Amino acid sequence: MPAAFGIFTLAPDIILTLYTRKWEASIVVIQILSFYGLCRSIGALSGNVFMAIGKQSVMPKMTLVQLLLFSALIYPLAMTFGIIGVCMAVAGPITGHNSSLLL
Repeated sequence: MPAAFGIFTLAPDIILTLYTRKWEASIVVIQILSFYGLCRSIGALSGNVFMAIGKQSVMPKMTLVQLLLFSALIYPLAMTFGIIGVCMAVAGPITGHNSSLLL
């Protein structure tokens, strides 16, 4: 988790220092994907937790919801926002699911 937070925070400095302003548009992409990685690390053990409490059926249902959301979001977001939209479509369903586990 600290690495994902660090990448999210330092992405502008890293990109502008190493790759110059030519790559400035990639900053948002890196930040979205690092946030996605942070949420994935938080929810990585959720399947084991659900199995331990006897709710094995929760994970396939959540995976189906993620797949449906991804399928519905990928094309419109890609056409509207380009690569940033693709990142949002990939990160959104997983991030939402893993964030809901914290509640």
